[in-house]
Amino acid sequence: MNDIRQDNLIFKIFPIFTHPYILIMRLDRPIGYILLFYPICFSIFAFSDLNLKIVSLLIIFLIGSIVMRSAGCIINDLLDRDIDNKVRRTQNRPLVSNSLSIKNSIILLIVLLSIGLIVLTQLNLPSIILAWLQSTDHAHQSKRRFE
Repeated sequence: MNDIRQDNLIFKIFPIFTHPYILIMRLDRPIGYILLFYPICFSIFAFSDLNLKIVSLLIIFLIGSIVMRSAGCIINDLLDRDIDNKVRRTQNRPLVSNSLSIKNSIILLIVLLSIGLIVLTQLNLPSIILAWLQSTDHAHQSKRRFE
């Protein structure tokens, strides 16, 4: 049993050396970032008229959804690599199968978080403050969960 489908179109489009990066970012499974982007998209369309500024906001939020979901997947794989090794479904993930090094996954994580920060700075100040408050609250809640 394996949770990776190698017949996915994305693996046919990109060269083989990119496959571990695609896998760790879960780009072969778009449902994760679609579920992040859908409520944003619905809200923007429900409460505004379509114009160039709205289209640019949609693009910003789409990029942000993909980047931050991918960063979250990398963090999950880094933290759970010992557990993933014991679960048959996750034994072929890039960090467990050693098709991607921990160093390269951390570099990719830093790049993705940097892109996420650039995306965030494209928003207005109240949105930046809200994102900062949300992230600090999430970090606090995560810390409490592990105590």
